[in-house]
Amino acid sequence: MSTNRIVSILLLMLLADCKPAEQREQLYLPATLCTVVNGSRFEQNTEDVLSRGVNVVTPVWGDCHVCMDKFTRWDSLLCAEGLELNILFVVCTSYPDFFLSTLYPDIPKNKCFRIVLDSTGYFNGRNNLKLEDSHLNTFLVKNSTQIILRGNPLHDDRLMQQYKTLIRAHLSLR
Repeated sequence: MSTNRIVSILLLMLLADCKPAEQREQLYLPATLCTVVNGSRFEQNTEDVLSRGVNVVTPVWGDCHVCMDKFTRWDSLLCAEGLELNILFVVCTSYPDFFLSTLYPDIPKNKCFRIVLDSTGYFNGRNNLKLEDSHLNTFLVKNSTQIILRGNPLHDDRLMQQYKTLIRAHLSLR
């Protein structure tokens, strides 16, 4: 086994698995998601939307023009870093038709983006998330829902380094 692989495994164990399994935080998603592909809605099983490895899951307020910048910033980050991982954007909106017709066309088309609609407030409610705490509402998860890291790395350079380190470590284990 190479030295890089061993270091990656040790780093993952230290940063991600320091709590006993029963104390690890879990992210709650419904069994099926309303996904958006090329402007059309489809119901899909959550396990089919998320990859088996690590994913970033982040809510976006779907009624807000300014909030759409989150898509562009993640697109720039993935391209600059050469990272290939799924980012699940949970678009929270009471007006999904408005989002699809007005805001969706301007979102960068990135193969790593998974966009789902939440018009019932399930995601924020079930995970006790508040819009005013947007700096805490982004998650790096493994095995679909196990939280490895919490916080929005787009607003914190140190957190961004932690995300990059853990993502690279998980991607090298594939």
